[in-house]
Amino acid sequence: MTHRAGRRERGAIAVEFVLLVPVLLTLIGLVVAGSRIWWAKTGVAQLASSAARQASIARTASEASVTAHQVVHGDAVHSGLRCGEGGSWPTLVLDTSGFQVDVGRPAQVTATVRCSVALSDLILPGLPGSLPVEASAVSPLDRYRARG
Repeated sequence: MTHRAGRRERGAIAVEFVLLVPVLLTLIGLVVAGSRIWWAKTGVAQLASSAARQASIARTASEASVTAHQVVHGDAVHSGLRCGEGGSWPTLVLDTSGFQVDVGRPAQVTATVRCSVALSDLILPGLPGSLPVEASAVSPLDRYRARG
């Protein structure tokens, strides 16, 4: 009796394997894609934070702008974060209006970094489209430091 049961179950493992492998590969792909998207968003957030911090320790608005742009470009190169299909660099919008505030009053610098990360870099090579990623960070200016 057990000999006949063995014949009926022959190939069952192969069928289970064929059915489960695509499911497992899909789950692994989703985990990898999710972690790559998280990496891109975190990278852009860190760029914004670094730019705001560097801009806040500058003496003038123009110095803050130059320093922040250099930091964003340098950190993007170092981390390998490329934006768009052509692999351009992230864009930085810096609000330096805090430098116009009188000394002794609270002021701040706001940095916004935008990057359109290609889906082919994040999920699957050759996949068309891009994921827009944006992050902003605020850093206070020293109240009692001269501003130019």
